[in-house]
Amino acid sequence: MSTSSAPPEGHISAAGKGLGFTSLVGIALAFLPPIFALIYLSTGLSSSEEDSLFQAQANNALEQRTTLIESEVAAITNGLEKALAKDLNARTPESIVHLIPGGTELQLIPLSDMGVASLDPTDYGLTSLVLLDRVRKTFESGNTGLEVVTQGETHKLVAVARFTRPNNQGVAIVSLDESILERWVSKAPVGKFALWQTFADSPSIQINPSDSDNISNLSATTSRDVKGTPYVLGLSVDASKMPKAPALSFLFWPLILAGLGASYWVLFVQRRTDLEGDVKSILETADSRETVILKHAELSPLAFTLRQLASNNRSRMRRSEATTVESRASQTPVGSEDETELADLTATAPVASEWSIWNGSWIGITDAEGEAGELDALKKMALGIAGLTARSSVRSFVVSFLGGEAEARAKTSFIKALLSEGVDVIDIGLVPQPVAHMATHNGTSSGAALIIQRDEDGTLTVGAVYNRQWAEESFWQKVTALSNEPIATSSNGRSIKLELIDDYCDRLSADMAMAEELRVNVLCDNPVTLAIAQESLEKTSCEVRTIRLDPGFTTQEAQSLVTDHEASLSFIFNSQASRLTVLDEHANRMRDDHIFMLLSQDALARHPGSDVIVGNKSSRSLPSFITSCGGASKMVNAIPHSLQREIADTGAIIGGDCDGAFYLRDRWFGSDDAIYAAARLTEIVSNEGALTDLIASLPETSLKVLPLGDNSPLHAALWALLAEEANFAGARVSRENGIRVDFADSWVHIDDAALTNKPTLRIEGDDDDCLARLEGLITDLLLRGYPELKISFSSLT
Repeated sequence: MSTSSAPPEGHISAAGKGLGFTSLVGIALAFLPPIFALIYLSTGLSSSEEDSLFQAQANNALEQRTTLIESEVAAITNGLEKALAKDLNARTPESIVHLIPGGTELQLIPLSDMGVASLDPTDYGLTSLVLLDRVRKTFESGNTGLEVVTQGETHKLVAVARFTRPNNQGVAIVSLDESILERWVSKAPVGKFALWQTFADSPSIQINPSDSDNISNLSATTSRDVKGTPYVLGLSVDASKMPKAPALSFLFWPLILAGLGASYWVLFVQRRTDLEGDVKSILETADSRETVILKHAELSPLAFTLRQLASNNRSRMRRSEATTVESRASQTPVGSEDETELADLTATAPVASEWSIWNGSWIGITDAEGEAGELDALKKMALGIAGLTARSSVRSFVVSFLGGEAEARAKTSFIKALLSEGVDVIDIGLVPQPVAHMATHNGTSSGAALIIQRDEDGTLTVGAVYNRQWAEESFWQKVTALSNEPIATSSNGRSIKLELIDDYCDRLSADMAMAEELRVNVLCDNPVTLAIAQESLEKTSCEVRTIRLDPGFTTQEAQSLVTDHEASLSFIFNSQASRLTVLDEHANRMRDDHIFMLLSQDALARHPGSDVIVGNKSSRSLPSFITSCGGASKMVNAIPHSLQREIADTGAIIGGDCDGAFYLRDRWFGSDDAIYAAARLTEIVSNEGALTDLIASLPETSLKVLPLGDNSPLHAALWALLAEEANFAGARVSRENGIRVDFADSWVHIDDAALTNKPTLRIEGDDDDCLARLEGLITDLLLRGYPELKISFSSLT
């Protein structure tokens, strides 16, 4: 895409180099006088002999107490390891405890090679999840350590070590005398001691005995790490015994007040005046191409966006003036009661059809003898749809198709059949699904659409949108039931044709606010979808390079085509533009759940507290990430009509199945529009930085996906194994849109082959070790139950 010297929005520049220096002056005026005062005070205090003596006493007390704790910890751990090295069967628990300094009680927990497989502490005779987690970590690492367990208002210190014998293995827990903790934090002449336990990803917690004094936080103390433990010893000095600080000279106070006053004027009064001037200039020139010079460079994207929106609005108004209003006014709006009326139809839905098969929102024409048989089936379908319109408030349907000449003839025949039965039709021609979805909103006045296309097996299919959402399977059941009931029509239906591609591209581009121009690659095996994606992204100020893929392409083949072409992003669309695969600037495939995280984070920034709907293939880290962004997540069946209905019922702003489909209701229609999702991701990268940097800040887990579409015996065997809950003691099993088994640190999901022709086995672990354990478990179950089948995870990524 070429660019001229004068952009369509006009020149917008910023002459704000002096603002940075002005800001530094204001900050200096505010902070230099207090800094000089602090230097004066600290110099006077540090030069005091009393202060030096007091600091030496405090450091000496902290050093002695730390050495005491380290020596006792070493004695406890060494005693426990030596006790476990002896024959446990030949000794009583009392004799073993006697070998451990301060030991009061011994508990042995035998474990298998799988380690801790349950999340319930009572399964192992424990009462604390913290202690259960320590047992799991000790068994996996073999490292002996101490743990503090909270029981009511008190803290209990225990030592945990792994033991291994020829016939058994497990973990030993030794309760320690309460006097140990009390001795560690007993008061010193210079102040109070406090013991803290630190964590890598959580705040530190204080573990003092119940009758000791609490200290507000670790930062308020002089602290020292206790070697070989996760503990930090803090010393809060007695303020009454500290040397007095020297008095601050009276001359500093006028200087500090004068500096604060001058800083306030520079940073707030003058900056506000400049900001008001910039905003006024932006608003006055928003509908023109005049050159504007701003003092605040940060306002340049706002000025650019306002001019872009004004330009798009002028274009939209010109198109609206050329549109025939009477043709749209003749259509009957869809009422909210349509769904109820559909459910209240008295026709009895058949359990099967001799000419069709249902799959969610789609119906496939089966047993058709060539194209003539398909056209006959479409006529029956038109009769059923006419019967449906006679029993509801829907009087018109948007009709589109995607494909070649055969699909075009099918669309034409279908429209003729609908018109002959008295159904009004809005023909939007050859377009992918997102344009048809837009047509059911405010592109036309109809809330229902029929989409004709062929699936990968070559079967002619028709998808239905009803009440602006993917229709449920009951829609096609009703249509099939009514296809054998002729209806009396007084006249033919009315038909209009609308070209909505330009409207779709303009609406999408007008919704984007790009901070800078990006270079992107767009790949698809359908030329219509490819052209619409190209036009939409180019109108959002992207330089687009298109690549036409062969039918049946793989992601790896698509990646190889963009490796040598520099671009910030690469988007791979399926034919219908309902699924999106994203590659970064290095042509590496990005995980779908990471893309969903970025889109959710962006939407929740504008709608904090909103719901986010996720499918049952979502990562374990996704719900907690959404919560950290200020939202609430809910996992549901990932079938499109179920997920879209849940979004509507809960008012969620975004949904997705974590398998390439994204439903954005924030600023859009809430449909599975892959082109819009790509544009939103482009907007995020344009404003926030490179995709790899954004992904690096997201939670990471280990994930592998095994395709099963070409291996039906293996799919059937894995399905049977995962369906048997007895194979997974302590795990949670759910059966929404397949089978998902959740463990404490991993999960596995298998697709239902009846719902997709490309089923997969998806496994995820918190890290590589967790994933490897789950792989081993699945391999072992398959070997025992189906030894003739083989499974390999080594080549997957």
